[in-house]
Amino acid sequence: MFDDINIKLGLEPIKDNDVPTFDQMREAIYQGSRDSHLIRGSLDAARYRGLSGEDTYVLLAYQALIHLESVHKRLMRMVSLTPMPPILMKESDVPDTLRR
Repeated sequence: MFDDINIKLGLEPIKDNDVPTFDQMREAIYQGSRDSHLIRGSLDAARYRGLSGEDTYVLLAYQALIHLESVHKRLMRMVSLTPMPPILMKESDVPDTLRR
């Protein structure tokens, strides 16, 4: 039923050994700002404050790390409170029988 739904939130992970250039990373960040309130909010705050390019990316990295830490803390809390913690694995390791 939901097999045809493609959810895109911000940036997509880098595929295999494909290492993007800095210009490609910048473009991905600006493209991702359309779908991600985290990216858009950080870039808007940087523009509002009149930050330089370097300071904009420091703000973006700082905000991303704060959100990552928050998600990590919630996950650790969930794992510690759950009688049987969820099994976490990379998408590439998920057997085909469990994929939707």
